[in-house]
Amino acid sequence: MDKTPWFPFYADDFLVGTMDMSDAEVGIYIRLLALEWAKGPLTEHQTHQCGRKRALIRTVIDLKFDSYVDDVGQKRYINLRLENERKLMEQKRKRKAEAGTKGARSRWQPHDSANGNTTTTTTTRDIEEESSSNSLDQTSGLTDSDSDQSKSSKFKYSKAFSEWWEHYPRKVSKKAAHEAYKRAGARLRSEHDWTSKQTIDFLLSRVKAFAASPMASRGDRQFIPHPATWLNGGRYDDDESEWDLANQEGSSPKPFDLKAEMAKAFGEDGADDQ
Repeated sequence: MDKTPWFPFYADDFLVGTMDMSDAEVGIYIRLLALEWAKGPLTEHQTHQCGRKRALIRTVIDLKFDSYVDDVGQKRYINLRLENERKLMEQKRKRKAEAGTKGARSRWQPHDSANGNTTTTTTTRDIEEESSSNSLDQTSGLTDSDSDQSKSSKFKYSKAFSEWWEHYPRKVSKKAAHEAYKRAGARLRSEHDWTSKQTIDFLLSRVKAFAASPMASRGDRQFIPHPATWLNGGRYDDDESEWDLANQEGSSPKPFDLKAEMAKAFGEDGADDQ
């Protein structure tokens, strides 16, 4: 059902919430959660796929799941916390898609030059270069040397990545960052059905926003992730409030409020490189 093959797992909440369950019940619970994430609200028949002992499955469902009748009259089981996390992820993905489309439109709209002609800042070759899985071999990439290579050994970076790299506030492990940049681009194009230039524009706009955030501009280096870590972790999808130092040094997340979540779920339709 969901394109994302993983779902958020809050270890502390899970441990507290399963303390009164047997080991067998916890195992069934995890299977049910995984199946619901993949398939959506579960039918009775689908729950039977999670174990041989139906009495055990029923015990877990009664403990951790709610039920409702769908539009065709079929009873379905739902874990409210899981569906709320799904909804939050979908909303976040939608916001980022809208932001990327808007940013791309602004970036690629022609601007009048002094002689009345129009110009753009990135060429078609740059876009094709980023969309290729072998972009390291493209002749249009800018050449740089990584800190862990000899001075005589040159490594080619794409123009789009080089522009992104200029803005990232912690310049370390450039080659690893370039690989992570390509993976992030492929992931964004797949998730949002974006063009390469939309993806390039989105990643550039997000790194600029991160570079201007309190964490990057006024914080200690300990709060700035390595660029590859930032990309691999999908930090470009963060809400910008998460880049505030106060959030890094502050209190732990708020406890889960089941009643509030039910209302939300059903109340709405190396060394530094130079």
